[in-house]
Amino acid sequence: MITKIKIDFLQPEAESPKRSNKSLIAMALALIGLLGLFFYLDLLPYYPNKQANLEKPTFIQQLKMLVSSPERKITGEEVDRVNILLLGVGGKNHAGTELTDTILLTSLKPSTKQLALISIPRDLAANYGNGVWRKINGLNALAEEKNKNSGGSATAQAVSNILQQEIPYYIKIDFTGFEKLIDEFGGVDVYVENTFDDYQYPVAGQEEALTDAQRYSHLHFDKGWQHLNGERALQYARSRHAAGIEGSDFARARRQQKILEALKTKIFSLGTFINPYRLEALVSTYQQNVSTNLKLWEILRLVSLVKKNTDQKIITEVFDNSLSSPLTEQTVNGSYLLIPKLGWGNFLELQDITANIFNQAENITVSEEKAKIIVENGTLTNGLASQIAKQLRAQGLTVLFTRNALSQDYNQTIIYDLTAGQKSATAKILQQHFNTSPQTTLPGWLQDQTKDASLPQIDFLIILGANTASLTN
Repeated sequence: MITKIKIDFLQPEAESPKRSNKSLIAMALALIGLLGLFFYLDLLPYYPNKQANLEKPTFIQQLKMLVSSPERKITGEEVDRVNILLLGVGGKNHAGTELTDTILLTSLKPSTKQLALISIPRDLAANYGNGVWRKINGLNALAEEKNKNSGGSATAQAVSNILQQEIPYYIKIDFTGFEKLIDEFGGVDVYVENTFDDYQYPVAGQEEALTDAQRYSHLHFDKGWQHLNGERALQYARSRHAAGIEGSDFARARRQQKILEALKTKIFSLGTFINPYRLEALVSTYQQNVSTNLKLWEILRLVSLVKKNTDQKIITEVFDNSLSSPLTEQTVNGSYLLIPKLGWGNFLELQDITANIFNQAENITVSEEKAKIIVENGTLTNGLASQIAKQLRAQGLTVLFTRNALSQDYNQTIIYDLTAGQKSATAKILQQHFNTSPQTTLPGWLQDQTKDASLPQIDFLIILGANTASLTN
């Protein structure tokens, strides 16, 4: 909590009566770069010439308000749920510049440090007023035409009406900003669940070209762990014309959630936090490619809450047109729409799922996940892997087999989560049993193994270290 930091940013130090305003400048940079106050002193040496560009009264005023009121809470904390709508638009040089083809409700539960992502389909029927129902992805564009910079709020209000959730905040980012953000953090590691090809991926600026060869490019992704730069991450998140199960808006929504999960892991890694050059680029990205109604102090407060979530997996939900979904397809005047199965405008089932997203996640069982586990002995203690496997099986986990690790000099047990956080109940059991968090970022040798079709497909690999011996006493 901010209150634990025993520093008064408004009072000068005794030995330096004339306080430099570089502190506030560095704080602003750190804030926009998702760092908060914790690292501002480390960043001062890297920004000696930023005063002219970044010293704006609005920044300083808001920062003074923040540090003078450290106990201020953002909207939603009082009911233990903070909702933010994430919107993705094409931006310049893309067709449908202001169409929100990505709509994600992000919810944070401060008391349990849980994060949830709920994907809203772009084809969901939304009320545009006067009895007119159209695709929800056009609301932002329509609002922007009428009143510039009003699209984010208008879309957030529409989603709020549908889901009956207060959504006070929105963040809107364009394709260019998305790519820059991914690249600035050195790319992301994502587990591609299915090999797929998309021969109709749109080429930017060629949407009106006469031939398919000019309009489209060919995308290919292999199954397994992949390291994606900004361009590839955008392609993975946007593709929706692949053959098979990856060729739909709903598959795309799931992929977008995986990208955000991977990005969250990267953002909150220590190396990312203290790199000032990345922060500087983030400032540019924020100013040019991102629109939000979050104030600076609210961003800082939000970061302080989300930062505590580094060991938690993101809970995900995609509203689709499956048999178990509350939505169904309908064509109206030649337009493909998704409407509630309960009838036009009856979003009760969507509201129930949204309201109970955290409760539902807690009810997922190990038996439902059916995770496959391999236990390797990374020590010289004979029979250790067999003993641990017996303990895990007693808790209802499926251990396929045990074997020796490539080396027997591990001091600490390592758990590799090959599901990218998709089997959270199993991950939680393993974390509690070994008192260590499963790692979703895999080393190169393990990523290579996941691509080998001749090897067994597993969900968790546990390499036992010397510290595990205490579990067998």
